[in-house]
Amino acid sequence: MITIAKSKNIVRSHFQVIDGHCLSFANESFDIAAAITTLEFATDPEGMVAEMARCVRKPGGQMLFGVLNALSRYNQERQNEAGGPYALAKLFSPEQLWGLLEPWGQIQMIIAGFVPRRGGLLTLAPICELAGQLVGSQRGAFIAAKVQL
Repeated sequence: MITIAKSKNIVRSHFQVIDGHCLSFANESFDIAAAITTLEFATDPEGMVAEMARCVRKPGGQMLFGVLNALSRYNQERQNEAGGPYALAKLFSPEQLWGLLEPWGQIQMIIAGFVPRRGGLLTLAPICELAGQLVGSQRGAFIAAKVQL
């Protein structure tokens, strides 16, 4: 993904691979830090979030997260696939993610990705998404969260 990002020649951007548990940036270097489908594969998610918070300015900075929802049947099936990329992932429920992020600031969270379980029903995805949002389901495949520091 880094190679693809670099190939886009995005102005004023820099891409590198680093360990999220030990970021090589000064304190409060950024306005925003993001981890999208990353915490699930971290050996120490709490430490990674703390390291991100260290690198974001306070007050006013933000941390953005996207994680795979442990309550989603779709994700549970993917995680149970032997040898699949998610077999070793530690998925988070909305409650677990909230608890992980709560010490760092004000949280906004949304659950999305209400995917039909059968591929042939994919055209119904927008209706499933709307229904999931309307009933406040906690079982969407994806959790997005913003923490205002």
